[in-house]
Amino acid sequence: MHFSTATILASLATLGASAPNYAASPAPTPVPTSTPLGSKPFGLRAFRTGSAVQNGQISAAKTALFVNLPEQGASCDGYGTNGPNFATFVLIDEVLFLYAQSATPQTVYVDRSGMANGVVGYLTGAQPASSTAETKGWAIRDGYLYFKEFTLLACPNSVQGAWGIRLATGTVPAGLKDCVSIGASVEEIAQPVGCLYTQ
Repeated sequence: MHFSTATILASLATLGASAPNYAASPAPTPVPTSTPLGSKPFGLRAFRTGSAVQNGQISAAKTALFVNLPEQGASCDGYGTNGPNFATFVLIDEVLFLYAQSATPQTVYVDRSGMANGVVGYLTGAQPASSTAETKGWAIRDGYLYFKEFTLLACPNSVQGAWGIRLATGTVPAGLKDCVSIGASVEEIAQPVGCLYTQ
């Protein structure tokens, strides 16, 4: 990643923070493709008709992403650990960050190597990434989040009974069963809350 902490903080600081406005809705409200990247914080909602993850909010905890996680446990501005139970993201120059106004940016990465099989996680601050981790390549197209040409995968029986998020590379991750491909529907959050997510 080639962004200084000052650059990231300057971009995030322009986005504001207060009480959340993330109403549950059976139908997602996608961000139009023409929305400038980095201009608006957003949440992600799983889209897979007929599955247990349909309309589930995507959360961040323990350096990974999940659908239907009962307790996210993030430390959020003005709320402590009683903040929203979903993750808020911001996209800046194809790099996906967890939204915060702290001096410690958290950056989402993927690992498409044969050993990792599409791991999706996040790094905190200057935490080093593996040589096969990628952070640049995220995009919003037609209201859904992609990494390059790939969508996401949700796999059951993860932390707290949640579904763990992987990259849908076409290969089933070793040791995981009953995974389903999902669309990650992008939903704007008008009044975002900055959080530091657990490591």
